[in-house]
Parts: sequence; structure tokens; C-alpha cells
Amino acid sequence: MNHPDMQDYGGHDGHEMKCAMNMLFNWDTTNTCVIFSWWRIHNPVTLLLSCLAIFAVAASYEYLRELSRRYDEHLLELKIRLLRESHRHENVDYGNGSDETDGLLGKAVAEISLSHTQQALRSIVYTLLIAVSFFLMLVFMTYNGFLMGSVVAGAGTGYYFWGKCTLTTGGKPIQCH
Repeated sequence: MNHPDMQDYGGHDGHEMKCAMNMLFNWDTTNTCVIFSWWRIHNPVTLLLSCLAIFAVAASYEYLRELSRRYDEHLLELKIRLLRESHRHENVDYGNGSDETDGLLGKAVAEISLSHTQQALRSIVYTLLIAVSFFLMLVFMTYNGFLMGSVVAGAGTGYYFWGKCTLTTGGKPIQCH
């Protein structure tokens, strides 16, 4: 029997294995494939293991975002320190607690150029963020309530632990999940 919502991926020992491809919200605990045909939920145990793995990936996404923010802050501090050292001999004290360098730093910070290595590292981290966010989006598109809840709970837990600095540093916007 051929169902439009079932995908045949072949089977072992002459038995056909089917993945449920639901386009409606569901709570299925069997025959659900998660992104790949080999990642199949057969029973409540494999569902639990899949939920834990997805939870960990979503929480790790938030950790990776925090690492990206910290690296950007590190680069900014490094560039400001270098600018201050290079303009040290030009400092003029006006007696009001500010100096001429403050204006120069403000202009220079907006025009920071990074080395190829620094920008390559930032690009790699950004690429990983995008890949993980698309992965989580595809998990969400299974429309399975358990898996969707794992994405949300993992992201929330990860943000709780690693999103502490976002008020002061302005955190990056959420990509896809």
C-alpha cells in the first residue's frame, strides 16, 4: 500500500521500513525519521535518546553564540588597546577628564579591519552557527511535539547558562530556531 505521507527507505530481512513524513503537528513515537533516514525513532527509548541529542545540540548552539560574542569582544578590546598605544604620544589633556584620543578611538573603532586569520575564524564560527540553526529548523519541521519541545528547551537552557552577557554586549540575533 502506498501512502503519500510515508517514504520508503527499504528494509532489512525483506521487511519494508517506512518513515512517517507528517506535515501536521503530532506526538508520534514510532516511524519518525529525524532529518536522515538512518536516524529513526522506533520506540519511546529512541525517542528519548533523540530528544536528549537535540536538546544538547540546541544548548550547544547557544554556547557557540556566546563564544562568538566573546571572540568579537576580544578583537575589539585588542584593537582599542593597539590604537591607544599608537596614539599615546598624541594625547592632550584638556583638564576635563577626556583627551583627544577618545575622539580618535571612536572613529577608529567603527573602521576596525581584521587580519585574514581573525576574519576566517569569525567566518567559520558563523558558518557553524548557520549550519546548526538550519539543522534545528529541520528538526522542528518534523512537526513532532517531543522533538520541537527539545529544541525549545535546549535553546532556553543554553541561553540561561550562556546568554548572561547579552544585555551589555547586545547579543547577536537568533538565526533560525
